[in-house]
Amino acid sequence: MARILVIDDDLAVQELIVLWLKKEGHEITTARDGKEGAQKFCAEMPDLVITDLFMPAKDGMEMLIDLRQYLPLVKFIVVSGWGDQYLRTAIALGAWRALAKPFRAEQLVKLVTEEA
Repeated sequence: MARILVIDDDLAVQELIVLWLKKEGHEITTARDGKEGAQKFCAEMPDLVITDLFMPAKDGMEMLIDLRQYLPLVKFIVVSGWGDQYLRTAIALGAWRALAKPFRAEQLVKLVTEEA
């Protein structure tokens, strides 16, 4: 199973993602924004990052750009409720996959299973 970092400032969404992925046997670490997420990423070196795009302190797009420079092989799944244009931009910047909020457990689990 994979070590996954989940970054989202919406704690309800974060908790759902953690619940869904723990059921699948994954090891999950969480962060509330991109700044905390970048710190945990560097400390724990997860196999996969699932991040919201718009958060305080440092958003998911900034984090994606910064971390891809140092570790281009780590895969990112980006999630956002702000529209497809932002998801497409994240893919162009190196995200592996993108999901529009709201999404179902099956959609996320399928993507994570493809990667794990």
